[in-house]
Amino acid sequence: MNQPQEPRFDKLEQRVENLEQTFKEVIKNEEQLIRLSQRHRLNTQELKAITGRIELDIEDSTVRLDKIEAGMATKQDIAVLKAITEHIQLDIGDSRERFDKIEVRLDKIEAGMTTKQDITVLETTMATQKEDISALKTTMAIFETTQTEHGELLRQILARLEPR
Repeated sequence: MNQPQEPRFDKLEQRVENLEQTFKEVIKNEEQLIRLSQRHRLNTQELKAITGRIELDIEDSTVRLDKIEAGMATKQDIAVLKAITEHIQLDIGDSRERFDKIEVRLDKIEAGMTTKQDITVLETTMATQKEDISALKTTMAIFETTQTEHGELLRQILARLEPR
């Protein structure tokens, strides 16, 4: 009962094997994309937590600045403190915008994880996010430096206001 197969059946079998191999690769790529997406989500949550702590520190600083402003002797000192507060609030706004952009990119990545083109887009997005994270770390370092400088300014102002 061994009948020779027709050449067209051989081609069909080869095509089926190729499709099965491609399907396995797609599944493997999707699993990798899911893992990457999970890592990105965790990183985003960590960054949100850090930003939340910074916001709490800034709110605390704002309350302290308000108390100092109420007891300050000169309008010039008040203007300096208001400028510092506005600068910090602008920096917070910039950080929020960066986080929103990262979240939008992650949502787009999660929505369309099926093709090899998506993997290339994901890699490009990851590089951009790494740059954004690096920029955010720089901004956070600036916040810390600024906060230290503000603390020094506040100490100097309080020293001036103390009764002699």
